[in-house]
Amino acid sequence: MKKWRLPLLVSAAALCLSLTGCLGQKGGDELIRQGMEKLESNDAAGALESFQAAREEGEEALLIYRGEGLAYMAQARYPEAVTCFQAALEMTGSRMPETVKDLKLYLVSALCRSGRYEETIELCKELLEAGPLTEAYYYMGAAYLDQGEEELAKVQFDQAVALEPSDYALYLQIYQKYDQNNLSAVGDAYLQETLKLPAESDEDRYHLGQIYFYLEKYEDAAAVLQEPMEKRYLPALTLLGEVYLAQNDVARAQSIYQNVRDEQGNSPQVLGGLALCAIKSGDYDGALSLIEQGLALEEETGKQALRFNEIVAYEGKLDFSTALVKAEAYVQLYPSDEQAQKELAFLRSRGQ
Repeated sequence: MKKWRLPLLVSAAALCLSLTGCLGQKGGDELIRQGMEKLESNDAAGALESFQAAREEGEEALLIYRGEGLAYMAQARYPEAVTCFQAALEMTGSRMPETVKDLKLYLVSALCRSGRYEETIELCKELLEAGPLTEAYYYMGAAYLDQGEEELAKVQFDQAVALEPSDYALYLQIYQKYDQNNLSAVGDAYLQETLKLPAESDEDRYHLGQIYFYLEKYEDAAAVLQEPMEKRYLPALTLLGEVYLAQNDVARAQSIYQNVRDEQGNSPQVLGGLALCAIKSGDYDGALSLIEQGLALEEETGKQALRFNEIVAYEGKLDFSTALVKAEAYVQLYPSDEQAQKELAFLRSRGQ
């Protein structure tokens, strides 16, 4: 397992938003719209401020709770998200079936990520009473897997991919769930299935590049990413930097990230990539400077990797006391990260 973290692979919050597909709807009053626009720009903290202002102005409570739930998901604050989605659901009625379904899908994701697996499974079963649903099968599988029920998990995951056999992101997410449970060899079978799919768009090629990356087929990943890279498709550019890092070609990775920075400006992802280059080169102070810049940005996407790599950088400096402080803060933000829990236990053991 790699000790450092890559900055741009599919995040839990991103999957939650993409699977349920309602981020950015223009319902509600002006402050709610502003909050949703900030979420689209990855400014979850700013979105929460807008939703609070909307509440003070008496805008629609259901949409405010829904928006707050999405913002908390983006910040990996899953218990708060559960509370918001439940509050929003209490305000729905029989004439709002699509809104109810939408909110239940968000809720089931938040429940699963909060470790409330029995509630996740029960809500998935409730959703499936209305008919087959990819997201419900996926989250039921994830809940079973996190409880060690591998056979039951596979049944649900297979149901999900049967409904969406060409969805690269779904296969990737199933793999990542197995990987989180130290079962990446089992998850590899899902990645292998995606190699049979036609990559018809830049997004498809990017996802295929991710799959090759996970399979450690770095030359294949670099090859499939060339076309979207030439079109300056940002996710492909950043992933190509990760591929070069995995091959220990720090100079090429740094060149990629710097080009993205020159073209697109700073983001947590690109600063995270440059920080990884610095870590790989042993320049821990330089890495920490880049991480500090990334964490100061409003955009949330990529900050979890930045915070984890901050711990790594302090360990590289042999500043284990600061690394421990950072690890304790990290685990408070991301309690479900098992690798971080192990890192924290290691750092605590050094102080004994």
